[in-house]
Amino acid sequence: SIGNLEGNGHTIKNVSINIESSGGLIKELKESMNNVNFENINIVNDTSGNYVGIIGNNSGNLENILFKDIEIHAKNRSFVGCIANNTADKINNITLEGITLEGIQYVGGAIAYTTEREITNIVGNDIKITATGNYVGGIIGSLPWIDYTVRPYTNSIKIENSNIKGNSYVGGAYGYGRLYKVDGINNTVEGNSYVGGLSGFAYTHTRNSTVRNSTIIGTGDHIAGLAAHHNGTYYCNVYDSTIKGIGINSNDVAGLVGKGWGTPSGCSVQNCTITSNGSNVGGINGIGIGAQNSFVYNTIISGYSNVGGINGTLEAHGGTIRNTYVNADITAVSNSVGGLVGYLNNQADTGVSDNNTTEIYDSAVYSTNIKSNNNVGGIAGRSDKELYADKLFDGIYVEANLEGEENSI
Repeated sequence: SIGNLEGNGHTIKNVSINIESSGGLIKELKESMNNVNFENINIVNDTSGNYVGIIGNNSGNLENILFKDIEIHAKNRSFVGCIANNTADKINNITLEGITLEGIQYVGGAIAYTTEREITNIVGNDIKITATGNYVGGIIGSLPWIDYTVRPYTNSIKIENSNIKGNSYVGGAYGYGRLYKVDGINNTVEGNSYVGGLSGFAYTHTRNSTVRNSTIIGTGDHIAGLAAHHNGTYYCNVYDSTIKGIGINSNDVAGLVGKGWGTPSGCSVQNCTITSNGSNVGGINGIGIGAQNSFVYNTIISGYSNVGGINGTLEAHGGTIRNTYVNADITAVSNSVGGLVGYLNNQADTGVSDNNTTEIYDSAVYSTNIKSNNNVGGIAGRSDKELYADKLFDGIYVEANLEGEENSI
């Protein structure tokens, strides 16, 4: 164990160790570590259990740390990362270069597990993670929040040129965690369910984050360019990326968020390809309660059923789409495809201004191709019951080519 370590820019390098217990090069850091480089370090642990890293357990504040050319092979262990477990309040300015990790679950390039703390300015490049379990992230495996009502304390994160593989709750940056000022560039993220370009499960106050030139692939459900699940996303964008649901039941697949119980605002999906063999496939949301001040541009969207330019399925109970536009090629192999919404689940809609009102207004569909066998619509492919016009469906413009055996709405 180490109390305090001031490195003055010195490097610990060229170390190879085989261990059989929990821990790592440094079993525990207690107080602080600053200005230290770790380079060309290889750790192998073939035993079962938890906690393997350059630092096994960290409770000390860290600043100006470089992890370069690090390999940790612990395929029978969970909580695997450059830092296996963190309880420190502040970590700042960490650089990751050439990191290779193997583990079961709770695997992260920088930190395997930590609650939300002042963790800032983390940059990762060329990170390769192979995990067989859940909670797998390029930067942090699992980052549960302490107070979901405030913006995330962990922010200013970047990961690029990386390949992240796990089972469920898999993300380019976080397997599980809220996003604030997080960027992912040229990454490949693969998993089963809850697979996101940046986070497998983002919850509230997800904002100011971007994905570019990335590929996100899932064999299960909840697969998305940004986050597989959210409860509020603001000012986030996905560019030039491919999102694939390749399982037979890969439902809730989208360019931005797979499943959302918040309304994305100020978001976009541009120049992307979104495909799934399942249902609830959308440009912004796979399934959720809508979007506002957001758009989808020059994007291909394809699924089995319930496929829409904004939402694959729009739920009632306050579901709203407003001030949005779509420019896309949208296809449902079976049925229910729409320029804005594939399936409008408005069975509980009362048509009055309460929590059971569905609203789509001040939105447009431009130069868009919409195709399916049945239930093809410029606005929505299918709804459970008749729409309430008046203000609830107003100010909508559609310029689209519709192809199908039956047109609706």
